[in-house]
Amino acid sequence: MDKQVSKSKPGIGHNSSSTQVQIRRWAVEDVEIWEPAKEQAGDLPKDELALQIELIREVGQPRPLPARERADGRIEVVSGAYIISAIENCNLLGLRPELKVELRIFQSLNDDAAYRLLAQDAEPGVRASPFARALLFDRAVKHFGSETKAAAACKVAKSTISKNRDVTRAAKALGDKIIVRRDITQRSAMWLMTHLGRHPHNGAPDAVPVHREKLLTAIDALEPGTATQVFAALRKAMKDDLRAKQRKGVTSLMFRGSTIGELRRKPNGDLRLEFRNVGEIEAEELAAITREAISSARRSS
Repeated sequence: MDKQVSKSKPGIGHNSSSTQVQIRRWAVEDVEIWEPAKEQAGDLPKDELALQIELIREVGQPRPLPARERADGRIEVVSGAYIISAIENCNLLGLRPELKVELRIFQSLNDDAAYRLLAQDAEPGVRASPFARALLFDRAVKHFGSETKAAAACKVAKSTISKNRDVTRAAKALGDKIIVRRDITQRSAMWLMTHLGRHPHNGAPDAVPVHREKLLTAIDALEPGTATQVFAALRKAMKDDLRAKQRKGVTSLMFRGSTIGELRRKPNGDLRLEFRNVGEIEAEELAAITREAISSARRSS
């Protein structure tokens, strides 16, 4: 069923509690895929999958995939599962002998370490869409119990998880109005959720954004379309309301539907930050809001 290729030292970089690591080749049909990894693999666009198929046919599998032995004895891949899809397609093309998947098998790899591996594969994520990353972080938050704990386990900033999760929030709010959810960008999702409102925070709901009701009405009136079409229609429907509070050279800093400050462009082009009514906000979240405002100001200059 499998052929041992080599032995490797224990560990996944500096983060693993795993032991007895071995490199093996297994028949694709004998390999299971961890559900969160399966979601990431299913997100791969057809053109990217075709590229992976061509690369594997020419030079072989790029690297062993991290896997673990389950309690029932089955081998389960926890990251990079799109490679399995590519190998399956190669075998369907009639290649002989059939290709096997090369695995780096950890005898003791818990879910905490598996989430960490998958997060490293998906973030910043050349292949993973914003929606796929958001699904991953939604699962991680549910598994670890909070965004703070999930961020620590996945070795990413808490603001990274918070921002990415706006994509699945936006997809849920838009429902069947979006034809392809993977095309929702993080920036558009953050815009929508800032004006629509997010989930309760620490058991208490966020303050209701002033434009929420009109935005909900605009969503109801939408025709199904691409992400670009849907967000363009929403911005058009809201432009008068959102413009009323905007001044030239001034970008509002928003947090949970409330203005916490402004970013002003001085006559010489320099940017100046002014904060007010910030209250309690984590440093990472404040930094993320500030970075987004600066990027927006630079794009519009």
